[in-house]
Amino acid sequence: MIPRWNSKETGLLLSHGVFLMLRTYLSLVVARLDGEIVRDLVAGKGRAFIWGIIKWCSIGTFASYTNAMIKFLKSKVSIAFRTRLTRYVHDLYLNDNMNYYKLGNLDGAIGQGVDQFITQDLTLFCSAVASLYSSLGKPLVDLIVFNYQLYRSLGPLALTGILSGYIGTASLLRGHSPPFGKLKAVEGKKEGDFRSLHSRLLANAEEIAFYGGADIERVFLSKSFANLQRWMEGIYKLKIRYNMFEDMLLKYSWSAFGYLITSLPIFLPAWGGAGGILEMATPGAGINRERGPSRIYRSSLDIPRAYTH
Repeated sequence: MIPRWNSKETGLLLSHGVFLMLRTYLSLVVARLDGEIVRDLVAGKGRAFIWGIIKWCSIGTFASYTNAMIKFLKSKVSIAFRTRLTRYVHDLYLNDNMNYYKLGNLDGAIGQGVDQFITQDLTLFCSAVASLYSSLGKPLVDLIVFNYQLYRSLGPLALTGILSGYIGTASLLRGHSPPFGKLKAVEGKKEGDFRSLHSRLLANAEEIAFYGGADIERVFLSKSFANLQRWMEGIYKLKIRYNMFEDMLLKYSWSAFGYLITSLPIFLPAWGGAGGILEMATPGAGINRERGPSRIYRSSLDIPRAYTH
């Protein structure tokens, strides 16, 4: 998929990585600006508060462009991978060895569903690979940048607790996660079987109509679809339990843990980061100090989820 370092795919991946790092930087800027706006609001500084809102909207416009470019480049990477793999598959499939003919005449299920493999499955694979780059790359950058900022703001005790929380959360999610990859692979095979039955119906429509075999074909199609339906419903039921557990763990448990972490500079000022007690002496500084780390903390909640992929 990436034939050489100076290929088009490499340039797209580098551009995608630049925008991912830019989004991390913007998250830090927004976290700092969030604290400044709340500080000015509590202190009653109207002019500074309005100026903060203007900066917020300006940064929001640029952040929206960044997010749109990330999605655009992700799609470009996916279609670039698909283009190169499709050409490679076509070279193997349509050559002088007549592999397309040999696959169609093989006994058993080896040659069935080739059209699905080349079209649908290849598309899903390239999309998954493109998503994997951003799903792992951005949390890795966030892990380094956010933890450094949290260490400066909240101190070593908080950082130790957060890292322990990352490891514990990832272990719990991975331990309770059903094998969705294998389940999805079986679902894809069942989809292919159902599709191949329809393809067979179209290919042999004349013989089926001549011998009156429509009722038998209906039985085959209904049985195949019912099998697919039961399998998909089983996956959805598994997802309900897992999504409940994941949502409770990442959203509510980590939020409660975040309140404990961000309260350390208040209840344990000696462990409260680089500023110590002096920052708390300035009116409104405590709010600015807490709101910024709190937003950075919330932004870093995607990191434990990435460990489970």
